[in-house]
Amino acid sequence: MWTQRDQFSNNQIPLTDQNLIQRQHELRKSNHSYSEISKAPSGALPETPHLEVGDLVYLYNDRNKTCARDRYLVVSTDNSWCNIRKFVGSQLRNTSYRVRRSDCYKVPSLLNTLRQQDTYSHDNSTSSDEDDNTVKTQSPPKPPDIPNELEPELFENEPSDLSLPIGENELQHDPDDQVNTDVIRRSTRKRHPPKFLQDNYFLSQ
Repeated sequence: MWTQRDQFSNNQIPLTDQNLIQRQHELRKSNHSYSEISKAPSGALPETPHLEVGDLVYLYNDRNKTCARDRYLVVSTDNSWCNIRKFVGSQLRNTSYRVRRSDCYKVPSLLNTLRQQDTYSHDNSTSSDEDDNTVKTQSPPKPPDIPNELEPELFENEPSDLSLPIGENELQHDPDDQVNTDVIRRSTRKRHPPKFLQDNYFLSQ
């Protein structure tokens, strides 16, 4: 608002600065929820963790590739806001920061992780004991059936009397042996080599 007077009559407008400031503040505050939804990724507001005084938290904005995140101690809470103080090693800084709960996330407690490990080991031990009990109760496998004595196998074509000679008709040849004999068999054609290859050709000259 530029002036507190009417532009036509130049009279003083009945206006209080404090009321005007309060109205502007309430208007802007009521528009925060709509602005958060429009600026949030995928149109969903971030989850607000449940924080109490004395909890250790990390800040999402503390991103550094050279060192780990700094831890903060929650000093007080106020609806969606909380006041935190920074931990440097084992020292607690005096400066208090006011941040939103959605901007920080809770540090997992070491006690909870130890309890989870204890329960996990206990479950594994009980399951292993149950498995051992089940294995012990199982009956041993049945031994295979083995005959007392093996009978010798007789060949069908074996002659009953080995002292007698075997005839030619009784011999059996495999087809492979027959093929090999055909290949190795020499020709009976009469050869006529030339005269200079004969043995007495050079002696007669």
